[in-house]
Amino acid sequence: MEPIILYGALPENGLVDEPNLLVQSLTITPARTKRTYENALGATFAVRLTNPLLTFNFRGWISAYAGLADAHPGSEVADLANYDAALHGFDPADGVLVYEDPSRELDTENPAQVSFNVVQYPFVEAA
Repeated sequence: MEPIILYGALPENGLVDEPNLLVQSLTITPARTKRTYENALGATFAVRLTNPLLTFNFRGWISAYAGLADAHPGSEVADLANYDAALHGFDPADGVLVYEDPSRELDTENPAQVSFNVVQYPFVEAA
């Protein structure tokens, strides 16, 4: 008996597990701070986009309490298995990746889960 029966071909989503984390979902958000300038008539005549950031929002089951599954907020992340090539104009070699906003979820029915962000600051030099 097969655990999964599939007809047809589903496209690969490219999602891979990170060390100590069985990744369930990942949302990747490229962003910039936007400032608009309006004239006396209230019409936008210029837009200024600054401060490029790339945010990875992970959610997954904890396989071991180490690394990304148990990092301290503000820790530098050396690399991500899910970010090994340029993405939305961002390059993994640029700047620094910072571990932010961890949240651990526990209940009596499931293994422990953790969610967190890793934010790339492309113009900040690594420590």
